[in-house]
Amino acid sequence: MQNDRAREPLGTQMLALETSFVAAAATVAAMPGVEERAHGWRELATLLVGMPDAFRATAYRSHPELENAQPYPDTRLSAAEQQLVSLLDQSDLEAIDQALVDNSVASWRTVARVIGGAMVSLKAQLPSVPLGLYVRRIAVLVDGGALLAQGDVDFMRLSEVKLSVAVKHA
Repeated sequence: MQNDRAREPLGTQMLALETSFVAAAATVAAMPGVEERAHGWRELATLLVGMPDAFRATAYRSHPELENAQPYPDTRLSAAEQQLVSLLDQSDLEAIDQALVDNSVASWRTVARVIGGAMVSLKAQLPSVPLGLYVRRIAVLVDGGALLAQGDVDFMRLSEVKLSVAVKHA
């Protein structure tokens, strides 16, 4: 059974997203502290990464503060997530790497899709591994030659990977 959101027309979903974004931007604009506001704009800029161009353009026109807000990369880990990562051992990292490679193919695939597949395949074995670690492991696999990448792998919705020739023939 599909959820109700999946059955809504795309225009309705985009309108709901725009309404939520406008409310969030108003909340950020009303924050009293300069640093707190800057962090809020960065969070909103992060949400815009990979959104449709028309939506992003409207957001930037409506909220010029976003122009200077650098989005946080998907590799970011909170203190609690860093603590979880510190508990992983080498075999856990190898399992994550293998799942990422197993979810990659010979043609370009978005990093988000590869990571999503890996997370599903490891949900019983490693249920609380933060998303940021998966993104970091993609970079390790690219640096090690197991995967080829295009785009900025620090942003999983803006990059693609595929198996390298060495891995395809292994």
